[in-house]
Amino acid sequence: MDTSTWVALGAVVLGSGGFSALAGYLLAGRNERKRDDRAAEREKEALQEKQADEGRIFQRDTLLELHDLLYKLNRVTGRSQFLDETRYRETGRYARDLLPEELSDRFTELITSINRVRVRIFDRELRDLVDQYVTTIIQHSVSRGNRQSGDDEREFRRVKRESIRSSAQWEPLEENLGAAIRSQFPGSDLTPRAGLSPSAQPPASRQPR
Repeated sequence: MDTSTWVALGAVVLGSGGFSALAGYLLAGRNERKRDDRAAEREKEALQEKQADEGRIFQRDTLLELHDLLYKLNRVTGRSQFLDETRYRETGRYARDLLPEELSDRFTELITSINRVRVRIFDRELRDLVDQYVTTIIQHSVSRGNRQSGDDEREFRRVKRESIRSSAQWEPLEENLGAAIRSQFPGSDLTPRAGLSPSAQPPASRQPR
């Protein structure tokens, strides 16, 4: 039998009321599936938004911690250089004497903490800037207390050159780190504007590496 025959037979068996009830049941089932699909989509979007928020909070806290650690490292490094230069002017010996244990331990602790936090940064360019800066800081710090011979003046000049290099690296690092921190907070000039797609956002300025 063709489809029309089955429909006619169904109408006879069920009656007009039964046929309407069957059609209503099928329609209700379809609507329920649509509601379930919409609910599942909303749950998926809510989960994605929650994960994005958690990622922003994690990155914000990471960047703020890194910012604090780097400034502490700069202060410790400055104090160390001041002591070395004072001894050099007084004795003519440069970087032959150990730093005070407390200062040396603090330097090591800060380097370790910065490297621990650095690997959590999402932005690869910023990770590289931090690594470059810390490496330069270490290069003009490792000789302290280890030198028993050699040209003190030449070592002093070498460390001065490394110090100048680290200062030049600090400016783009500080600028990029500040921009990354600001972008995590609403109201910043780097925060995506509501209603604009990512491609329509104004580009954030970045310092050249």
